[in-house]
Amino acid sequence: ALLRKTLVVSVCMDTKKLSTGSRDAISCLPHEVLGVILSSVPTKLAASTSLLSKKWRNVFALVHNLDFDDSDLLQPEEGEEEMGVMRESFRNFVDTTLALQCGSPIKRFSLKCHIHDYYSESAHLVRWVCNALDRGVLDLSLETSVQALIPSELFTSKTLVKLRLGTQVTVEVFPPEASLPALKILIFESVLIRPDDMCNVLLPGCPVLEELYLYYDGFEGWPYRITSQTIKRLVVQYDEFEIESMSFMSIDAPNLLFLDYSHYALYDYPLVNLASLVEARLDIQYSKRVVRPDITGLINGISNVETLHLSPDSVDVISLCVGRGLLLPVFNNLVSLTFGSKNEKGWKLLPYLIEQSPKLETLIIQVIYHYYTGDVTMRTFQVKVLRVLGYEGTAKELEHFKFFIGESECLEVVIVEAAEAVVLLLVTLLGFSVSSKCKISCSLSITICRTSVKSSYFSLNG
Repeated sequence: ALLRKTLVVSVCMDTKKLSTGSRDAISCLPHEVLGVILSSVPTKLAASTSLLSKKWRNVFALVHNLDFDDSDLLQPEEGEEEMGVMRESFRNFVDTTLALQCGSPIKRFSLKCHIHDYYSESAHLVRWVCNALDRGVLDLSLETSVQALIPSELFTSKTLVKLRLGTQVTVEVFPPEASLPALKILIFESVLIRPDDMCNVLLPGCPVLEELYLYYDGFEGWPYRITSQTIKRLVVQYDEFEIESMSFMSIDAPNLLFLDYSHYALYDYPLVNLASLVEARLDIQYSKRVVRPDITGLINGISNVETLHLSPDSVDVISLCVGRGLLLPVFNNLVSLTFGSKNEKGWKLLPYLIEQSPKLETLIIQVIYHYYTGDVTMRTFQVKVLRVLGYEGTAKELEHFKFFIGESECLEVVIVEAAEAVVLLLVTLLGFSVSSKCKISCSLSITICRTSVKSSYFSLNG
């Protein structure tokens, strides 16, 4: 995208150097260059250039990115009759735009539409998607407002590299010959499918798939079995919907490098094969609908990880399961741990987890001072880098902070992220009696309008 923007700017600047015998200097540019320019602007604007002349109609055929979104036309305050007119206008616009391109190849096709009449409007959607597939589309994104069927041809494309199916799309039956030989990125957002179809039909037909994203929020049909020998990145975000009927999860991905798993704790994780895992982010919550969850399979399955991020909810669930008999595995490769808890019991898990992580070097503490009571017995541990998030400058925080530092003989660097208002209080940390190798630093981040504008650092070599 940055390259396209740079090209557009450069072209616009260069047109000033052209002979101005004609006031329309940009028309002198090669068709291929004009096609790149039009591919970088909204499709509606690009399509309007076809009205200028026959030449511009030919240029528009070279546009390789198409983005259609009817939300630009439909407004909630409009009446039913006006909405119907707008829907018809949108359909005509898409049909006309596709016709103007005369079947030329495209790289990206994005369609976001609000389906009103399931039977009649689904036919338009199928026709548009098939048009893009026939033209060798590489990146296809589809999102609808209600359940809408999609053509089976979508799952036999030889050219698709990235496929995103958005909310409410329905796949009643995958074609048995499903094959996406070029697909590397697959994104499902509340897509209605038969759960076994993901494992048994779709994924086996994606021999080079590298990234899989599954988002389900208040929608049935989330896949509970994921099997792939090729994926390297997996993101799973599910809610409580259907948790009683599908209360287990299996992930067989021996070459996976990154896992982001957000869900409610389930009754069982019968197969979790993540032998190559490098980084894992767990956000597991407790649901009253699963009274006695068993996360043994999940925790054992990620025990090869090098970097582990545990949300406060995850810590509390793991702590609950440990209290019911869960034995933590040894994390032989773990070097970086992010840890926090929303209750006192959760903090009692930290010493156990550190003990099971013989190579741990970096400990990141979050949400500590509101719930940590300081009565957790910590054995001297081997952490070299301690990072504290959300420091607020209270006396209780300082007391607990001293406790953490005092329990590590190997500590070399302490990083505290705090608001600007507490920086003077943090200077007192420089007087701590710690290892001569220890460098204590305070990192300040001032955020204005969600944009970081300033960073300050204090450091002292002991």
